[in-house]
Amino acid sequence: MLMIEAILRDKGQSIQDLTKLYNDNPSQLFKIKVADRSIFKTIWDESRLEEPAKLQEFIDEVNAKYKGSRSFVRPSGTEDVLRLYVEAEDLSEVDLIANQILTEVDSKYRL
Repeated sequence: MLMIEAILRDKGQSIQDLTKLYNDNPSQLFKIKVADRSIFKTIWDESRLEEPAKLQEFIDEVNAKYKGSRSFVRPSGTEDVLRLYVEAEDLSEVDLIANQILTEVDSKYRL
C-alpha cells in the first residue's frame, strides 16, 4: 500500500482519485452440462480456450461487439460441465453475451 501511495503522491493524486479509475461491472457465472469436458483445454490462467479453437474464436467475436466485455469458459475439474463467466458494462449486455455463448455451446458440445 505504501508503494501505491508514493506513486499517487508523485502523480499529484489521492486515494479518492484512484477509486474513480475503477468501475465495477456486472458479471454472472453459468454452468453448462457437456458430453465430455476433456475436449476443453485452457491456457495456464484459464482465461482462454486452446481447444476447441473455434469456440474461443466465437467467444472473441461476441466480446468484440460489446465495449468493456469479457467472457471465458473453462472445464470443471470434477464433472462434465463448463463454467462460463461473463462481464460487461451493463447487465443486459451480460445476458446478451451469455445467451449467444450458451447457444453456441448448446448446439455443438452439449449432451
